[in-house]
Amino acid sequence: MMRTQGTVWMLAMAGISMSAGCTEYFSVEEACHPNGRVPGANVLDNTEEDALDTMNCYRRLSGLSRASATRTVQEALEGHKDYILQNPDATRLIGPTGPVQYLSQRQGDIGFTGVTIFDRLTEAGYTFTDPSAVSTREYLFVVQAGYPTMTDANGQTLMGGPAMDGLMREHEWRELALQRSWLDGGYVEIPLDETWWNTSGICKLAPDFCNNGTSVPVGFTGRMYYIAVIHTDPPLQRSFSPFTFPKVEQTGVPLFSMSNDQNNLDANGVPAQVQISYPISIFGNAADPTTALLADQNVYGLEVRAAISDNRGSNFVAQVVLPGADPTGVFPEGYNLRRSAAVYINQPFLPLTEYTVTADVVTNEAEYDLRFQFTTAAEDPGVDLSGVVTGGRVFRPLALRASTSHRGLDMVVDRDALRD
Repeated sequence: MMRTQGTVWMLAMAGISMSAGCTEYFSVEEACHPNGRVPGANVLDNTEEDALDTMNCYRRLSGLSRASATRTVQEALEGHKDYILQNPDATRLIGPTGPVQYLSQRQGDIGFTGVTIFDRLTEAGYTFTDPSAVSTREYLFVVQAGYPTMTDANGQTLMGGPAMDGLMREHEWRELALQRSWLDGGYVEIPLDETWWNTSGICKLAPDFCNNGTSVPVGFTGRMYYIAVIHTDPPLQRSFSPFTFPKVEQTGVPLFSMSNDQNNLDANGVPAQVQISYPISIFGNAADPTTALLADQNVYGLEVRAAISDNRGSNFVAQVVLPGADPTGVFPEGYNLRRSAAVYINQPFLPLTEYTVTADVVTNEAEYDLRFQFTTAAEDPGVDLSGVVTGGRVFRPLALRASTSHRGLDMVVDRDALRD
């Protein structure tokens, strides 16, 4: 297998659409498009538009073209949003398979628009010009108010652009948001109020969430964030090197993300939620499309070894999360990863600090040596810098994730992830 030296001045980073003369950005804020509106914004409400505009800041920072919203895709997602609101059912959220059940609909239910995302797209009038050359990916993230990365200072779940900033702390969400060959897509947010939760039967399923096991407390709310992406597969934009997020020399990088501490369980076996570092994503790629194993969970055969150090002289043990990986200690799982790996350390990053990442990356095609730096933000509201995770605060709000993939007309269901 060929080894490629990449001290990562990655101007040809995988799938990146940079060309000579294009502006390069080094922070999310400066990458935002000066003219604002996401392509196709006329099919979005203000909250949805704000979220996708923010997502496009991250895409432009990564050298990717802006994602667009498509009327028929958005109609399919809006229909599914209405279906979820009309069919509250806690067993489809926190049962043994987690919220993956809410990515499908049941015939006969109120508001039924199609069993799968493909059925709902077809019902909305979307036409796949060449189904054999595309994949459709959907992702659902459900949080209860109070979850640190998705809650504002007033205790309300985040909406629009701030919500997208929170979602980009999720290494699995990034696979969709930073999809290189985005063709069409859509995004909705689904508010879950007290009535929805009480009607869902959560008090029977999880009485600890309720007052005397009968009703949720006043102010018990949550929100679902739902995105769908249709993209060429394998991507049309290809190059020899993996690319990363944060990118090379990025500034203003957030300090933390959330995970579960598998070594800190309550009486019901539920792990504590803890703060660890902001994830570093390494996206695989294939110059030769035949080396992308599109039916496998680990599409590019990614293997990664990594180390992290800072300009204060500290060296950290880095944990790599590969596609399909089980959770380990305080580090999250990779059940919904397919095309990237995530690298973490077991505590938040420090503010205004330069970090260096060194990684040996293996794909189905080649091996790469990556080395790059990024600098963290001066502050990150909600971060707990009291020490390594064992000395930090413990959080309990619900946070649930699920994803499915369709290759052409065939479904490949990713392993569903449940965090509570």
